[in-house]
Amino acid sequence: MYAYTLVYPVAASTAVNAAGEPIVGPIAHNVFGLTYLPKTGQTLKIEYLREEPLMYRIVQPWGDSDKPVAGVYTYGHEVESFAPCNTEAAYWITGHETVLNTLKDASLAKAEQLQAPYQGIYAEVNLALLPAAEDGFAADYDGVVQALEVKKWRKDIPKTCLRAMPEAKPEPAPAAYDEHSSRNSLDWEGIYYGAIPCASCPQIDRWLELKQQGDSTVVELVDIYRGSDELVSELSATARWTEDGGAIVIADNTAAPLRFIVGESALLQYNQGEAPLEQYQLGKMLHYSDGAMDLYTDRSHLLNMQGSGEFKAIVHYKAPAENGARSAQMRVEVDCKQRTYSIAETTAYAGRFASGALLTTDTRKTSHPLTDKTALAAAAS
Repeated sequence: MYAYTLVYPVAASTAVNAAGEPIVGPIAHNVFGLTYLPKTGQTLKIEYLREEPLMYRIVQPWGDSDKPVAGVYTYGHEVESFAPCNTEAAYWITGHETVLNTLKDASLAKAEQLQAPYQGIYAEVNLALLPAAEDGFAADYDGVVQALEVKKWRKDIPKTCLRAMPEAKPEPAPAAYDEHSSRNSLDWEGIYYGAIPCASCPQIDRWLELKQQGDSTVVELVDIYRGSDELVSELSATARWTEDGGAIVIADNTAAPLRFIVGESALLQYNQGEAPLEQYQLGKMLHYSDGAMDLYTDRSHLLNMQGSGEFKAIVHYKAPAENGARSAQMRVEVDCKQRTYSIAETTAYAGRFASGALLTTDTRKTSHPLTDKTALAAAAS
């Protein structure tokens, strides 16, 4: 990135300085932000910075013209991107709220209508190219652009605005990770869970399943945005491993790639070139199965239970229950002395992973022997 001092003459003025002397030219402006050397005779747009009255930023136009750029705008949790039509590129986009609020509202409205976040809309926007970000979520994109003016937008994306996907390339190893190959030595297949931060809701319940299918590592990702207006986002994709076999990268053309270090019974999310984000850690769940259900529980619930106690579990029914439930959240009490377990509370839901409409809550206790051949008995034993 280049910085300049622009000097230019001024006409006669009645302005005076603190000493009462007339202010005459030339006037010098300190400017920054251009990623290439300007040409002689080139016209430059300069943006005034309120917080630094003596500093200005050069507004670098997109390409060599002021024509709007057609592409797909997407807004959501930690995502605000613009992907030009018929390219592989995706840019972090910024701009004044008076310029972008219409697009934000349209993207959020489409997400609410489809009950899935990160919905792109078609837009034609006058853009300026800004210096690339060196950290944060914007650093995962091909660059940073500023929206100067929205010329046109529509909710649906025309077929002429295609999104070209890049070929998969080996990823460099994440920062602060050793040469041990998780891919070859760890039992990484399974389901992982974590409650991660959310800017617009109480929390996101993230469920991620990793499994090997032939030569491919397949990912099923479910994000449940908890709150009064619950949203569920689901993604099926093929993950690629970093060169050292220590991490996976999940690419999605609507948002920046997700990157996870694969550890012992844990996945740690990270941004490329940065240390892992502890608040985005997912733990591997214990899995028990029988003919009626798949049960998942946090291993810490069981490891900390001595003698008698209780644990919580998420249950997926292999066939919908009589009330239409696809999943349930259970609280199970265990009496090791009596060799029994009791389901203290069952809350049934219409969706997967205790999401969707809450159907029923049952607090009737019924004791069962730990010798039962069921997923619940196996988890309680």
